[in-house]
Amino acid sequence: MKTQIEHKIREIADVLFRDMEAGRLDAEGVGVLAGKTGVIVFCEHFLRAFPDPAKEAVLERFLENYFEQLTSEVGMLTYCGGLTGALEGLRYLGCRGLLEVDCSDVENHYREVLQNFAMQGILSENYDYLHGGLGVVAYYLDDTPFVNRALEALERTAEKTGTVWKWVSSLGTDRGTGYNICLSHGMSSIVSVLSRADGAGIDRARRDRIVTGACEYILSQEIDPQRYGNFFPGQSLENDPEHPVYFSRLGWCYGDLGVAAALWQAGCALRNDRWCAKALEVLRGTSRRRELAPNGIFDAGLCHGAASVALMYHYMYGQTGETLFAETRDYWIGETLRMGRLEEGLAGYGAWHGVEYGGWKREYGLLEGIAGIGLMLLAALANDPKSDQWMRFFMLH
Repeated sequence: MKTQIEHKIREIADVLFRDMEAGRLDAEGVGVLAGKTGVIVFCEHFLRAFPDPAKEAVLERFLENYFEQLTSEVGMLTYCGGLTGALEGLRYLGCRGLLEVDCSDVENHYREVLQNFAMQGILSENYDYLHGGLGVVAYYLDDTPFVNRALEALERTAEKTGTVWKWVSSLGTDRGTGYNICLSHGMSSIVSVLSRADGAGIDRARRDRIVTGACEYILSQEIDPQRYGNFFPGQSLENDPEHPVYFSRLGWCYGDLGVAAALWQAGCALRNDRWCAKALEVLRGTSRRRELAPNGIFDAGLCHGAASVALMYHYMYGQTGETLFAETRDYWIGETLRMGRLEEGLAGYGAWHGVEYGGWKREYGLLEGIAGIGLMLLAALANDPKSDQWMRFFMLH
């Protein structure tokens, strides 16, 4: 399969560098998950693995325009598609020696703006990692006073029943507010981000109360996998008690895999064996879910496609060394390759947005596009999860 993986990586790179040179990515934002920064991350990793002077020249020209946009057209502040994610991606590239860059002036200029945005989000039911406050908290985990303010806000806004804590947030367009347990937008992201908050001066007692409360609420939503096919619903069953939705898709964003990763991280951080054991139980059980459409998999992207399942098992293989997880990752890498045949796609890939939202779309970025698929294929080729620090963009630390 290595030959097939390398061929598809090169095909993805050819399309990306071609379209970068042609200006087809000019309208993209600067974000790391949805935007140019994520594309740059893939390109730098590709060129490290497969040096190509012509492609390096294309990237240099692309970077000139990118930095001009970054300093003059900030736009959104969010992690997914905005400035916070761009800064995170550039910090990663610099720390890994993939790009010589100093964004301290931009970062210092916008620090107060970004942190105010985060606090306003947390205090107004928008703690969302991708589009709200938690993404900024994740970026500034080394800023102890700010993290402690965020912890205080999270504790203040929690609805508490003993040790079980929950937070209200948006459930999406036209769906109002409620309780969300998923990794991309919900309480699993609170667990994941705060599990990394362990620097000197952090209010550990408050951090531990919040993580414990969130984990216990998430666990309260567990359902019977023998009956429903999955361990956790996509969102809280409380949102519609009369018509509960038990199904959850297989992927990074919603469902069992993201919940399990968060429980694992919390269990490691707070030394809670029960959470770690539940995470492993879920991951082992979910490894048997290998159908596409019945598990909500319609494309290959890192958000909720075949490569996203490979991503989660790649991460957990790195965490545990469990061969089942490596085998499951490889299965979904095979599915990712098989999906790369869409004639109207980019390098054979499209992002499925549903019929009501326009069907197949061409996406370049990490979250739903070919840069993310390419980065996961590079990771599979190298088979060294511990070195894939880019997974922290997806809260896989």
